[in-house]
Amino acid sequence: MATFYQTFSSETSPPKLYTSVITRGKKAAFCKFKDLFHQSAFLHFSFCAFILLGSIVSFSLFLRDQGSLYTPAAFALLFLSIASYGLIAYYQKNRKLDTIDTICKEYRRYCYQKLSTNIEDSEKLHLAIAECLRDLAESVHDPKLFHLTIHPFKFSKNHLIAHFLYFHYNDILYMQEKLLEISLEQHSYVLADCACSLEFHSSLSKVYSTLATCYKIPKGTHLEKAFSYSTITKATEYQTQFEKYYTLAIEELKIICDISDSEPWTHLELASLYAKFDDSELEMQQYEIIINRVADDKEILYKLGILYFKHHKTSHGLKIYDRLKHIDALYAKNLLAHYNFT
Repeated sequence: MATFYQTFSSETSPPKLYTSVITRGKKAAFCKFKDLFHQSAFLHFSFCAFILLGSIVSFSLFLRDQGSLYTPAAFALLFLSIASYGLIAYYQKNRKLDTIDTICKEYRRYCYQKLSTNIEDSEKLHLAIAECLRDLAESVHDPKLFHLTIHPFKFSKNHLIAHFLYFHYNDILYMQEKLLEISLEQHSYVLADCACSLEFHSSLSKVYSTLATCYKIPKGTHLEKAFSYSTITKATEYQTQFEKYYTLAIEELKIICDISDSEPWTHLELASLYAKFDDSELEMQQYEIIINRVADDKEILYKLGILYFKHHKTSHGLKIYDRLKHIDALYAKNLLAHYNFT
């Protein structure tokens, strides 16, 4: 028999209709963006390698024979290369942003064309498009994209190029912002008709949550080291943006709680959001509210028990263990593995 947690998770996952219909367009947009970055990375590495080689040759000629005509020619070629690199890099940066804008708009049009044939209701259509855009923005945040790979060389584990990832992250962040900006536009189209809709506020909360994730640097990746090169001002700006959208996401879920008279699933959404951003104290509070309404849900009891042990509320954790023994012995045994001995 499915638990409340399992039933809720299956009901609130993105509808298969959305994901199956737009899979090809999502993959195409994803590949276009990766190709754009690989072209950019190839340009930078090619020019850097050429400038490094030119510097070695120029200074070698200068040290060997200062009177040679080849020496000033080599230095002139070196400075010309540096100037050309600067101009091309500036042009490519602007072109890259325009290309990202185009990719996002083309993907929105693709979603509209595909989904409009399956969804007749205007409000549901806009929310479906918004969800597809949000889903792509979330996919783009995959830490694997932060690894630089230019065939046949792979730099994913090379610390010497970590600072390049900072610039790559700006491209990823820009694409996410554009996708989510268009997603918010879709919500604005149906605000008047869906102001009190639970589906509307749930969808909007997911968009804000994804925006907050954009400004949260992935731990354990080279990108985290790359940000050690960034300025304090930039890091502070990202933290401010993260807190802003995290607060908005929570606010939307609290609206749902008020509208739905605090149905258990609304508290589970809040708990999931708190868990996503490592706010375990507030996550624990939401599980406690759910347990008061759905007393024998083993999934919720298990998660709550883990949090009790994590926060050294051992007596509470043991009470949860005792309740789980009568519901599912395996869950109770797994929970006891989190018992604190130190």
